[in-house]
Amino acid sequence: MRTFFTSVTPFSASSSNNVSGVNSFKYSGLVNAKTVSLEEAEKGVTLVKKVRKADRLNKPNKMYNKVSLTKDFRRVASAIKKETGDNFYRPDLTKAALAKWSLIHKAQKRGKRDRAGWASLSS
Repeated sequence: MRTFFTSVTPFSASSSNNVSGVNSFKYSGLVNAKTVSLEEAEKGVTLVKKVRKADRLNKPNKMYNKVSLTKDFRRVASAIKKETGDNFYRPDLTKAALAKWSLIHKAQKRGKRDRAGWASLSS
């Protein structure tokens, strides 16, 4: 007999700086010293990296380095590759970060199209 708690759906971790949303030590933003996260902005995306400098360790608000990326899809993708893989920061998270950027970009394009279509329908 299968209950609600033993379903076969994967667990989605929504902790901060978890780029893939998987409950795993590798992707955990709370445990690892170097983490990568992408946050949706009004235009583009914000790349968030954890900084482990001695003067920022006791200041959780300043522990994260945020970079706003607002160019086209290809330039943002190359910036993500450079910041994660080419910079030797977390090359294992490059693929997951690019996948998340692809989803965010697709949602932003769909939202722009829906807003434009809605404006023409309402007038």
